[in-house]
Amino acid sequence: MNPNEQAKFLEHVGEYFRQQRMDKGYTQNDIAYLVNKSIRWVQKFEKGQIDITLSLFIQVSHFLDVPQSTVMEYFQHFAYEEYTARTKVLKN
Repeated sequence: MNPNEQAKFLEHVGEYFRQQRMDKGYTQNDIAYLVNKSIRWVQKFEKGQIDITLSLFIQVSHFLDVPQSTVMEYFQHFAYEEYTARTKVLKN
């Protein structure tokens, strides 16, 4: 995934999580408390400004009932082309 693809991917995933949080009636403070991070961290995550760790991703996904398949759909939409090209090079 090149930097532009990564930026778009993180932005769209963050926006999706923000919408899920709001739809379920949780605040940024609730998510910050859940993962023991600051509200600023949540803001950055929702704006796609940080690439979070897998363990934090799983915690937030589980709490908001976000299927991990949803994130895979975003990955395939925003980054799959370059990823596929690179895997072909490695496998040949």
